[in-house]
Amino acid sequence: QQQQQQQEQRFGSDEMKQLKESFAKKERKYKNEIEILNVRIEQCEERIYEAQQDSQDADADAELFEKHAREQEAKCLKA
Repeated sequence: QQQQQQQEQRFGSDEMKQLKESFAKKERKYKNEIEILNVRIEQCEERIYEAQQDSQDADADAELFEKHAREQEAKCLKA
């Protein structure tokens, strides 16, 4: 009977060890995936920022073009 209890405790202990190892492996995997996703998020945020800057630059260029066009139109009307 004592030998049977020891075998049951050992089996339980081995099973717990396997569960802990499995959990640790999955935890590492998910932490790694989270790190990868965080890097991708940062890259997306950088692209969004760059796109916003490009958009602002395009708006400024458009305003200058419109101003220049109005000035040229005014010169033509005077002539």
